[in-house]
Amino acid sequence: MKSVRWHTLHIKQGIASFAQERIFLDEEMRFSNKTAIYNELIALEIIQGSISIGRLLEAIEYILNKHKILHTFLTFNNDNGILEQHIGDKHHIFQLVLNQTFKNENELQDILYQTIINPNLFDLSTGRVFHCEVLRQELISNNDNRFITDSDILLIAFHHAATDRSAYQLFLNDLCFAYNTNVKWTIDEDLLQYIDYSVHERLIDMTPSRDFWLLELKDFDFEHRLSLSIDLHCLSNDQRSGFASIAQISFDKNISKSFLNYVSTHQTTPFQLGLSILYAFLFKLTHGENDLCISFLNANRYRSQLQNMMGMFVSALPCRMKINSHLSFDELVKCVQEKCISILEHSHYPLQNILTDINAHQSNVSFPQTVFDFITRSPDIDQLSFDDFDLKPIELKQSIEIAKFDFALTFIYNPMLNDEMLSCRFVCSHDLFEDMTVTKIARRFQYLIEQLFSMDSNINQTDILVVPITKLTPASYAQARIWLDERIRFNSQNSQVAIYNMPFLHRLSSGGTLSISKLRQALQHVLIKHSALRTSLYFDTNKNILMQKIIDHTDNKELFTFIESTFETDEDLNKIMHNERGNPNNFNLLTDVVCRCHVVYYKNISQKGIIFEKDVLIFNFHHALSDFPSMKMFRQDLDYAVTEQQMPMTAANAFWLDALRDCKIDRPLQLPFDRHRVSDEHRTGRGTSISFQFDNDFTKAFLTYASTYNIKLEYLVLASYYTFLFKLANNENDICILMNNHDRSKPELMSIIGMFVNALPMRCQINSNHSFDEFVQHVDTRATQTFEHSYFPLQRILAQHPHVSRPTFLDVFFGFVSFPTEHNHDEVTVGGVPIYTMPYSIQISTYETASKFDFSINIIYDTITDHWSCSIEASLDLFNPSTIYKIGQRFQTVLQQLFTSNLLDQTYQSIHESSRILPNEKILMASMNNTQTLFSSSTHCIQYEIIR
Repeated sequence: MKSVRWHTLHIKQGIASFAQERIFLDEEMRFSNKTAIYNELIALEIIQGSISIGRLLEAIEYILNKHKILHTFLTFNNDNGILEQHIGDKHHIFQLVLNQTFKNENELQDILYQTIINPNLFDLSTGRVFHCEVLRQELISNNDNRFITDSDILLIAFHHAATDRSAYQLFLNDLCFAYNTNVKWTIDEDLLQYIDYSVHERLIDMTPSRDFWLLELKDFDFEHRLSLSIDLHCLSNDQRSGFASIAQISFDKNISKSFLNYVSTHQTTPFQLGLSILYAFLFKLTHGENDLCISFLNANRYRSQLQNMMGMFVSALPCRMKINSHLSFDELVKCVQEKCISILEHSHYPLQNILTDINAHQSNVSFPQTVFDFITRSPDIDQLSFDDFDLKPIELKQSIEIAKFDFALTFIYNPMLNDEMLSCRFVCSHDLFEDMTVTKIARRFQYLIEQLFSMDSNINQTDILVVPITKLTPASYAQARIWLDERIRFNSQNSQVAIYNMPFLHRLSSGGTLSISKLRQALQHVLIKHSALRTSLYFDTNKNILMQKIIDHTDNKELFTFIESTFETDEDLNKIMHNERGNPNNFNLLTDVVCRCHVVYYKNISQKGIIFEKDVLIFNFHHALSDFPSMKMFRQDLDYAVTEQQMPMTAANAFWLDALRDCKIDRPLQLPFDRHRVSDEHRTGRGTSISFQFDNDFTKAFLTYASTYNIKLEYLVLASYYTFLFKLANNENDICILMNNHDRSKPELMSIIGMFVNALPMRCQINSNHSFDEFVQHVDTRATQTFEHSYFPLQRILAQHPHVSRPTFLDVFFGFVSFPTEHNHDEVTVGGVPIYTMPYSIQISTYETASKFDFSINIIYDTITDHWSCSIEASLDLFNPSTIYKIGQRFQTVLQQLFTSNLLDQTYQSIHESSRILPNEKILMASMNNTQTLFSSSTHCIQYEIIR
């Protein structure tokens, strides 16, 4: 759709939107007036602090003045048959309800349920579409009506004709802003209102969309109902009660991970994958019906101007799939993906128009009553922090759900949960489905998903589905040799002696001690790192081949066998070693337990969890998964893992607490974005990049400065980057970005293959009056202190800030690489053939790269040639390539100011005086300042003359 900016129409009366029409007609025609269907509710518990009721009312008044949809009423004009909306003024007498109390959780849930089904809570004909109420807990004495305190509940409700799910966060953001700032609403005549949108949407040329939907639904039998397991038969036009039969499924870590991996590897979306699963399920549930049409819900905020507008935008879109029973699941997903993409281009075309075009009446058409939705929980709503208090949403009980449709499946993805991050629920009309029937449907759906996303190779597959078995590969020749040798030559099932156990006995050095708990943690780290040590072997009779399967470590189960025993004499120890060496029951290659840790204490088992010098430590492996040379690497990795666990974490913990104290690590840096990401929007990974080299003058000045002031090159570049961000982000003086540290803190780690890099939040509080010299010294001090504590894991740093759900410093990155040219093109000879390392960049298309961050700058320094280069990468989700090109020019401009022939003068200037204005922009500004314009009339304002 062409992006022509919409403007406010300054109207108070107009036609209702298509979305309002749909909700209004649905409520009037399909449901009884005894139960409310479209009461949307948010319940928030005060968990810390207290709310001033006076300030709360002022904040709500601010929101009601800003968003006029919250006091807009709907009337049906019988003369022309049009539903109209009118902006009312009754919001000026809004009152907060304070008369309900509850004793316990059950009473609270009952109040919430009664509120949701209360048909008198709202009145669309008078504009009463917003409700706010305080529920007080009886057990806590609070007779002060000026404040809402701990454990009280703030209940906020809307009528769905006035808001949709996307608007909840907008409301809470405005509430937080207005409450914290005590701001009063000042009339903004240019602010686009929902009533303006309702007019503008009807001016869109709908002809292409009309033609699309006519073709899409051609020859479909609209009155045909899916052959679902219905218990009670009702006609499509019978009124519904709204009561629901509900079943919820929560998926474990493995299923959730496999689901998300499928999304990533097949370049689809969670919504499209969930919809594909539903189609596969309906195909089986309806015994092979292959022309399936259901509806899915779409946010429908198709213009950037609509992203921050309160109102009802959600559209219900038909989605018809003709399913070929021979399709694999992968092929089905691809078909659904293509279908969704084609539909979204025409998602603004309203359902009522689609039904009118095909001469169908909504009450007789069945497909709008089978609905799919996918909800991604926003981390911002998990806890809301105000100046004086914190709010936490209350989860509504499953039984509170209202059945808006006959058959609805909703996926819920909550990335903040460790367990059960993916779940789904069936909400079906109790007028059609009994509770037990919906439970059975849910169980069958769960079984289907387990077939699709389980790593268990023994699960049967349906005829249209392909289970992705990404973890299974043939065993190596060496593994096959050992496995066959053990079973055929030595007949392991009947053998009394194990042939391929490999025990290694160790003792501590004189005076040494070792913590058992840290040893077990370290051993777990090593086995996670080396997948061979958590691999099972089994023989696939269908393929006639030995297979290996890497076992996931998503749960906290130890990946090894841990045993403790005692000895007193050398003879005792020899017997223990003989058992480790010869016992055939020590390992089971089918269950992936191929590592044993046996601690043998001298005389008595340690009560303090410490191994002493007289005690013995035995590591035992099965030879199919390890060899003797591997033991050296095992010991090295184990040593590092133990050492890492023993680092002085107390001091590091205190340092990071202080380093990020009062830092708004969830506030994004205000860079010159071309687009702003919605809070729950996933990154595409598509990026744009520019690269440039610095000239010899800059190089000489830069190196001279670093040498003169004895500053590490990395820290000098970092100070320059902070200076640039300070200017680019409109003088933001508290900047936190991400930087990697390679964390090989000991010389012996330099030769170990492994993952050591730690990501560090690099915070800099900038005094704009400091000269660049002073600022560089400040950055040098802070960076030095930071890297002294760089071994403290990022996850533990983030754990210090449990209220922050989305740390935004992870999105802006700084990297510095220093290397000699001769190491950049290392040569290695393989089979007598020289092979050279070549530079490589992940490219998505000719002009795009893969982008890990929203914005990143990497500086590369060749220590042999003294060449400096810079690469700037940014996400195409947020930036246009032209913007990044301009940012690159500005970065060069700032650096040239800081490191020029007049170096002494420049570095004495305050940071505030540095400029990001480009030379051509300076010329343009000078030209404008020196241009005289004669106004034709003294009555014209300056703004008019400039525009003219």
